[in-house]
Amino acid sequence: MRLIQSSNKTYFVLVLLMVLALGTTAFAAAPSQWPDGWSRQHRVIEAQPHFDHASAPAGSGGVWLASVNYRGQETHLDITLFSISTNTVTASVSLPVTHLLRGFALQESLAGLTVIWVERQEGVESTVHKAAISPEGQLLQQTIAWRTPALAESPSVAKDADGTLYLALSAAIDGHHAIHLLRLKPGHTNVELTRLTTPDELATVPTIAIAGDRLHLVFYRHRQHHSWGRYQVYELPLLTRMATTELGFVPQAYEFPPTLLANTDGSVTVIWQRMHGTAVRVIPLEPVQGRLLNGRWEEPLRSIIPLRGRVLTARGVRGGDGRLMVTAMVEVGRNWQVKSILRDGGGNLVRVGYATMTRGNALSARPLLVGNVGVVTFFSHDNAGRPQLFLVQTATPAERTLAFRIGLNPHSPVLDAVFQYVSLLTGALFIAFGATGAIAVSLALTWLLGYLGLISPTATGNYLRLAIQFAILAALKQPDSLLYFGAVMVPGVAAVISFAMAAALAMAVVHFSDLALDDFLTLSLTALLFVVSDTFTSLFLAGVGRW
Repeated sequence: MRLIQSSNKTYFVLVLLMVLALGTTAFAAAPSQWPDGWSRQHRVIEAQPHFDHASAPAGSGGVWLASVNYRGQETHLDITLFSISTNTVTASVSLPVTHLLRGFALQESLAGLTVIWVERQEGVESTVHKAAISPEGQLLQQTIAWRTPALAESPSVAKDADGTLYLALSAAIDGHHAIHLLRLKPGHTNVELTRLTTPDELATVPTIAIAGDRLHLVFYRHRQHHSWGRYQVYELPLLTRMATTELGFVPQAYEFPPTLLANTDGSVTVIWQRMHGTAVRVIPLEPVQGRLLNGRWEEPLRSIIPLRGRVLTARGVRGGDGRLMVTAMVEVGRNWQVKSILRDGGGNLVRVGYATMTRGNALSARPLLVGNVGVVTFFSHDNAGRPQLFLVQTATPAERTLAFRIGLNPHSPVLDAVFQYVSLLTGALFIAFGATGAIAVSLALTWLLGYLGLISPTATGNYLRLAIQFAILAALKQPDSLLYFGAVMVPGVAAVISFAMAAALAMAVVHFSDLALDDFLTLSLTALLFVVSDTFTSLFLAGVGRW
């Protein structure tokens, strides 16, 4: 009978402490302090990752998304207008395509969206298609802007202050790929074609940007045994080349171009991925940023996100207020996730952390700044293995309900809560066994203190032993630690509350279960309970809005 009463007390205290821990820790860590500061990921549409996708801001509250999907035997280029305030698709345009080549490009303006893509059937000419879509998401016009018997691919588009559209692409007009520039003036049907690279250059994957009377270009130049990135700047309107600058080696099959952000002083900010190695073997390293003025480095390339392990696809974007956001694909464990860094117009750090915490891999991440909101679009797969295009945005806590803050779906809160908390508990138990190194160290040190007579075998000494053990575990909890593999950190005072509640929970179990405080198994159990409870709370906060 006493055992049953003790068990009832234990369950009651456990539930009470768990609710108290989650509630106080959630309120201690304001949404602006969440580890990554990103909202729940929203599934937008189904799409095919191997075609990649493109994105552009739609005014101050929406996102344009271009992706490819299959409908029966047909292939469609889908243009989707997504509202980030309501998290809904507000309009969509489906453009049937055949033999779509690599890449498509978007150019957003007050008049709407311009979509550029290239198609080519084997043995037939390449055609550059252009579609105009209104700000409300209505297809206004679709034309073929240019034809060539050569293989053309990888379009990049920019627009000047007069509305002239510049389109750079890689085309094998003379037998091997070179960078060509198409100039489409408003109200004119004729297309001006200019070759930008020399006949001895095999060039691919161009990216362009325009500021004032300067056109900036980066591309990859290839030789038999090595490839490297090259930057060039041209004076408009004659396209007079002013300077050429080498960026560095790249792998020959590398398909991710640098980001070019034009500045008002005629310079350009380059965001890229530093490469290391030789002409034979090139290894991508961390994302870097630099600034070029007339081909000279005003600010040399420097690291902008501290990363460890494998990294891919560094991209950047600048907002109208000068804010800069950079994302990179980072291998976390066995999966790829997106790490991001956001700076204000003065260059001050606003937020750095992981923008995604998706199951499986996040693929083809692209950053955007929409109004005052940072957005990342990426591919992932649902539970059935279907590829989906997702979107996450920087958290806006003042406009979010309590249900949103604690990660509940307002349309089905009970089912969502059950799924989330079971998932959190499973994850906490799993990660707890990744902390066995820290637990072993804490047990060894507390045993040593007792063996040396520094802790008396009294009740006070036993409680002191537990307190020292908890302090050791808290000190050893560090990200990327081999002793505490999988550690998830919470910010500021929330971490202190989480540790305190984890200690209280472990002590409650020991007290109500009448376990001997001087027993080594009790120490092991309290250590495990401490780690599980703290990990559960940490995952709860880190997973808010993303589970």
